[in-house]
Amino acid sequence: MKKTLKIIVLFVLLGLFAFCMAKIATPHIESEIQEQKFEVLTEKTKDTENPLDMYLELQAQNEDFFGWIKIDGTHIDYPVMRNCNDFYLRHNFQKEYSKSGTPYISEGSEYNRDNIIIYGHNMKTDTMFHDLTKYADKDFCEKHKIVHFNTPFEIVDYEVVYAFKTVAYSEYGFDYYSYDGFLTEEQFNKFNINCASCALYDTGKSLEYGDELITLSTCEYSRYNGRFVIVARKMR
Repeated sequence: MKKTLKIIVLFVLLGLFAFCMAKIATPHIESEIQEQKFEVLTEKTKDTENPLDMYLELQAQNEDFFGWIKIDGTHIDYPVMRNCNDFYLRHNFQKEYSKSGTPYISEGSEYNRDNIIIYGHNMKTDTMFHDLTKYADKDFCEKHKIVHFNTPFEIVDYEVVYAFKTVAYSEYGFDYYSYDGFLTEEQFNKFNINCASCALYDTGKSLEYGDELITLSTCEYSRYNGRFVIVARKMR
């Protein structure tokens, strides 16, 4: 009887172990599958003498394609989609369900706007916009200060000016997400002042009204609704 009980307990423990390992492995497997699909798109952007043609082709494949974000030396190398009611929060470029989602712009962002805000997940698998959190280190920022953000209409480099942490949807945080699209001079200056006050360090750069900006945003898990943000200006 005791031997039978031990066998039952052993099988239960083995079952629990297998279940736990599956729970741990599944997100990594799903993430790897999605990353492989993104890598296929990434390779296509390198296989042409004129990148604009390839971006136009990607837009023909998916009308929601907006541009391509890349930061050398990081995992950030992804297509950027239009908002579409947060559809790409949980869908890939092929419009298939994906926990990783795809980076996408805010509702007020469009081509030739003063500030384009791009959202991406901070995945525990170190993919998507996870590497944004490394900008908490000034040395990392200095080595990765250039952000490539290309669209079907132009190839553009941006330079990081601010990196900061804040809390979203709280009176104790900075509502940076309210400053997208076209900005008046007053709005631009207010955005600049708030970014400077939240900044983790001085990059030695500043913003001037008339600068074209991109703001990259991801989750930051040290606080509820925490966000990690970098702001970059188009190279002057």
